[in-house]
Formats: sequence, structure tokens, C-alpha cells
Amino acid sequence: MLFRSWTENGTIPFIADGALGGKIGTGGKDLKAVRFADELLKFRKVDLLLMDIEGAESLVIFDCAGVLDRVDALFVEWHGREKEAQLLPELLDQLSLAGFRYQLDNNLSVSTFTERLIENGFDAMAGIYATRPAGK
Repeated sequence: MLFRSWTENGTIPFIADGALGGKIGTGGKDLKAVRFADELLKFRKVDLLLMDIEGAESLVIFDCAGVLDRVDALFVEWHGREKEAQLLPELLDQLSLAGFRYQLDNNLSVSTFTERLIENGFDAMAGIYATRPAGK
């Protein structure tokens, strides 16, 4: 079954990128969407959660605030859309409130000071490695 993680159950329009991914967008094929927080509730403990959902990361993490205590370690590939507010500070605050410590990685191949990179409507990306402090 093909579905997308989201903040509510239903359908969302999904535009495939022709490779292995895609993004939410108008004109796409409607796919089943499940509320990811509800999926996390099915587990008592999650050792590692990997999240790369092409721009929906912040909204899904905000919606999962009440169940992030089940997750021991988390990797989020965060994407910022060119024409929308960047929610990275709020996302990092949410992870801190959930008891995580984090490190950031930006693996762009160009310097953003000399060359502005916009890819598939995203102008910012960061890898977020979040873990719980030892003994917690």
C-alpha cells in the first residue's frame, strides 16, 4: 500500500519527481495519507526514526509533539520552501522540548553566499541528527 505521512488521515495530492520521491502539490495524484502521530502510537519504543518527507517535516513533527517521547533517535532531512516561512527554529525548539539534543548538517555542494541553489522549489535544506542525552 502506498501512503504518505501527514498530520491527518485522508488524501493529499502528490507529484512524483520521476525518480524515487516527489512532493505534495496541486495537480498531483491523490494518495492515501495517514496521520503519522497515530502510527507512532502503535509502538511503545522507536529506536531510530528517519524522516525525509520533502517539506512536510516541520508540520508532521509539530503534530507528533505528544508522542516523540517514544523515539530514542531521529534523523530529519528538513526542507525549506523558497516562498514560505522557514520553520527550522520552531522545529528545533520542538525537538528540544521533547528532550532531544541535535546536530545540524548542510551537505549542499555550493556556497550559498556565492551561488543560490533552488531545487524543486526548496531553497534550504538541513540534516538534523537528534538523540537523547546519555542516561535519559
